[in-house]
Amino acid sequence: MPSTVSPTAAERRALLHYYRRHPDPAMRMRAPVILMLADGYPWSRIGSVLYCSPGTINHWRHRLESGGVEALVGQPRGAPAHWSDEADALLRHAMERSPDAWGYRAVNRTAALLRDHVEKQWGQKPSDNRLRQRLRELD
Repeated sequence: MPSTVSPTAAERRALLHYYRRHPDPAMRMRAPVILMLADGYPWSRIGSVLYCSPGTINHWRHRLESGGVEALVGQPRGAPAHWSDEADALLRHAMERSPDAWGYRAVNRTAALLRDHVEKQWGQKPSDNRLRQRLRELD
């Protein structure tokens, strides 16, 4: 596979920074693939040193050529969080009243009680983590 890449000096610095300090381990793997290609290493050597396939090398080479260094950064995974202003209003309203006022036999609020209340009113079940995050943001 006779293709090499020629990153600019600024791109090379960015790749070295990604290799050394990027929080995503996958990004720390992509950067040396491109750096080794730029240094003229054969694909077989890159694959054996970095434990990746020629398809992986070709994929990241194409991504660099089509979008630059920024194109190597991974896309967010998972579904986007669904939390509306309506859910915020429900949560605020729930925090103003005690659980027994909503019809629960409880004295203290818990994440599970708030989640159940928001689910009943909103029609969607938020995760405990998302609920806790929104509670922290309300403070």
